[in-house]
Amino acid sequence: MGPRFDDGTAFDTRQKIDGDENSEVTLRSLATSPLWWRTTISVVVPILEGAGEDAFALVIGQRSVIELRQDGSTRRTSLRSLLPGGTSRVEIVRSAMGKPVPDGYEEVAVLRNWDQADMRTVGVKRGQTGQRWRFLEGNEYYLAQAGPTIAPSVVVDTTPWMFVKNHPAAAFSGLEASRLFAPDAVLVTPHTHSADRYFKTYLRWVKKDRPPDRWNAVTQLAQSWDPDARPDPVHYATPVPISADFSITGLVVAAQWQDPADLEAARALLEARYDLKLGIWDLASNPTLRRTLLDASPVLPAPRVEVLIPQGAERRAEARVDAKVHAKEVERTSLAAITRRLVPLKELGWARRAEKQRGLLQLPLTEPMQRWTEDEPFPLVLLALDINKRGTEVTGFTIMYNQVDLVAYVEERRSVLEDIAAPAECKLGAGWTSLWRAPGGWGDDIDWEERARLLASLTPRWVEALSALVEQCRRVRLGSGLPAR
Repeated sequence: MGPRFDDGTAFDTRQKIDGDENSEVTLRSLATSPLWWRTTISVVVPILEGAGEDAFALVIGQRSVIELRQDGSTRRTSLRSLLPGGTSRVEIVRSAMGKPVPDGYEEVAVLRNWDQADMRTVGVKRGQTGQRWRFLEGNEYYLAQAGPTIAPSVVVDTTPWMFVKNHPAAAFSGLEASRLFAPDAVLVTPHTHSADRYFKTYLRWVKKDRPPDRWNAVTQLAQSWDPDARPDPVHYATPVPISADFSITGLVVAAQWQDPADLEAARALLEARYDLKLGIWDLASNPTLRRTLLDASPVLPAPRVEVLIPQGAERRAEARVDAKVHAKEVERTSLAAITRRLVPLKELGWARRAEKQRGLLQLPLTEPMQRWTEDEPFPLVLLALDINKRGTEVTGFTIMYNQVDLVAYVEERRSVLEDIAAPAECKLGAGWTSLWRAPGGWGDDIDWEERARLLASLTPRWVEALSALVEQCRRVRLGSGLPAR
């Protein structure tokens, strides 16, 4: 049977939920369910045992599970506590421009820009030997380069990559490059309505000899975003199964959709008879063993009717949305009052950021320019002021990050920038370089006129410290013959 929830409802996870085009509700429910993970463990562990002593599963995504309390509230616990055989982590890093990867990382690929210039290097740490489960740390976008070196026997992926625009694995060619690292690689994912469509469409793509593809995700997420709109509770609904009989309901082998009944029967037998020393693939594929040991039942198709979000999950989601709306209104009111008190910064040219851009206020250090012909004009370099609930931060940013190494630039001037920020924190080394960070935000009692005067006094020094970067960005943008695209 499918999972049963706290309101008494039950449905097949392959069914579509009304109003949830991308099956994100079902995905969250399964990815955070201890019941789903126990079934996943029961198939992954035999695969690893048959793959060798050092075989491991790479876990991408969920790190915790959710259980329901008697009062209807939920609690999270670490996924690590469920995983047998020990856990470790695999780390992926990208070096600074033109620099090697840090000590302790194995270099796996050199990234190049449009004219094939050496830009950055991708490196990995494979994790602690002997640990059967390893969580992915770092940017999964580089799995296409790092995956063959990481070489997991199984990938368990609970992320919503199938319907996230521009995710490399959303395209079918990206799926093969960034998840299916080897011919015998095994990918385990929650079987949702969208996943079912995605993989069946993928098989049709393979059958057509893999024509060039860009993004074949099941359903594109909405492109318009209104920051003032009430959040959709669908994005927060997480039904918690209180009972379930999960099983293997989909199987793709050699780019063919196959009946999973024998593999499911083998999984169930090995789960019940842990004393059996037989490989799961041998059990599922050997005709004699199948006839002797397995009691396979056909996997029935999912009901075609749409279902509703379980009421308990819907109530919890609405409560979360109410809390977020209230918190957003408090934040908006507080920031509006603070902004009126930042006059010294405004007098220096700091202004409210454009919609969907970073920072409460921004100070452009160049006139707006197009990086590519279809881009909206934007300053090549800018300063941004962010005020969150408990802190205030000034950061520096350049849109020329692929051609100009901001990290190396600020590192060369570390002593100057730290002197400007002192006694506040100056944290260098990221794309948005933190030039000044101090406690105290919109939720605190801060003298904002005093803070504005301080930051106004530091602004000319930051402008001077970044002046060479500004000129470098201008030269690259105007003088290097970058192609329009």
